[in-house]
Amino acid sequence: MKKSLLKEISESLLRDSPQVTGPDYLKGMTSSTVPIRVSSPRSEWEIIDSPKRLSRVFFFSDFPTLKSFLGHILDYENQTQHHAEIKINEMSVEVSLFTRDLNAITELDYDYAKFSDVIYRDLAQ
Repeated sequence: MKKSLLKEISESLLRDSPQVTGPDYLKGMTSSTVPIRVSSPRSEWEIIDSPKRLSRVFFFSDFPTLKSFLGHILDYENQTQHHAEIKINEMSVEVSLFTRDLNAITELDYDYAKFSDVIYRDLAQ
C-alpha cells in the first residue's frame, strides 16, 4: 500500500464530508473527523476501489483452521458490531473492510484488519 494512495484517500475524506446517519457510535461524525492511519498495516492488505476498502485473502491448509479463523472473526464482529464482507472459496477466505455508513476506510477497519492478522498468525503457528 503506498502512502500517496492513503494521502489521496485522506484528502478525499476531507473534501467530501457528509453528515453521518447510522449507528449511535457514528452519530455526529463526518468523514473528516474519522481518523485514518498514514502508514499501512503490516500485512498483505490492499486498498481496492469502488468503494475504497481494505481487502486481503487468507489461505489455509486445512478446514479446521479455516473454520477456527472464521469463528474468531465472527466473534469479533459480534463484539464490535463492525462487519466485513467475507467470501469463502475452497481453502481461502477473502475479507473486505470499509465503514459502510461513511463509505470509507476508517480506524474501525484498520482495527479489524489488525485483529484478523493476529488471529491468522496465531493459527499458523
